Amino acid sequence: MAYLLNNKVSEKSTIKQALTRIFGVGPFLADSFCKKVGISPTLKLEKVSTKQLSLLTDTIVKDKIHLKQEELSRYLYENIVRLAQVRSYRGVRHKKGLPLRGQRTRTNFKTAKRHNSIKNRLR
Repeated sequence: MAYLLNNKVSEKSTIKQALTRIFGVGPFLADSFCKKVGISPTLKLEKVSTKQLSLLTDTIVKDKIHLKQEELSRYLYENIVRLAQVRSYRGVRHKKGLPLRGQRTRTNFKTAKRHNSIKNRLR
């Protein structure tokens, strides 16, 4: 196991996969970071030299992605809390732990429904 900006990453994964393990970095950003450094995104992490890896982490730190992780997670949490306070459909579904985007609940999410009904009885 290797660590990339405090995230566990398998050494057998590609650089693109390893970068997407960082919160807030998706496939597009991972590709752009690889292009900036000049590394192929399909290269395995175990074949990358330490110099290239340090260059990659410096590039990510310069773009302040590691600082945005905390801000992004706080932003998402605040949005969910706001939806719950307004009592919108999505907010209620978040509170109950049920799917929000129209998935069926008759055959799926039975465990979630069971656990949530127990929580509601305890309140």
